[in-house]
Amino acid sequence: MHISVRAESKHGKRLNPRKADLHRWRETFAEKLRDRGVEAEATRQATRGRSRNYESLWRFRAREEGRLRRSRPSAKSSVRARSNRAEAVEAWMEVGRAMAMSTDKADRDLACSIATIIQEMSSTAPSVARSRAPVTEPVLKSIDVDPRR
Repeated sequence: MHISVRAESKHGKRLNPRKADLHRWRETFAEKLRDRGVEAEATRQATRGRSRNYESLWRFRAREEGRLRRSRPSAKSSVRARSNRAEAVEAWMEVGRAMAMSTDKADRDLACSIATIIQEMSSTAPSVARSRAPVTEPVLKSIDVDPRR
């Protein structure tokens, strides 16, 4: 789901929300939806395996009118974005390993799904020029999902 928020106070003053503010708003919105019986979560892009740059309205309009001089990459590739993504992959791997060690078949099935998610996250990672500062990416180790446990 995507929503738009009017960035203006009750008194007409323009707000300048930061990423942390926006995330807190998303979490509050999801909580209010859950209070009304709607299943909702507020997750960051990296956690979902996404790294998309959303085009601002002025860029969109400039592109439509042929005035846009430089395009912006469609995927985030900054050091910080890659670091966040690497942390998310590592966290998913840890959860997958724990689920794979379970005696419950449903947990092991979830571990298989997590392994698939990790592979998709890795295959959609944006390629970054070598000139940028390196980020230590987690080494993708397979999640052992042995059905004999």
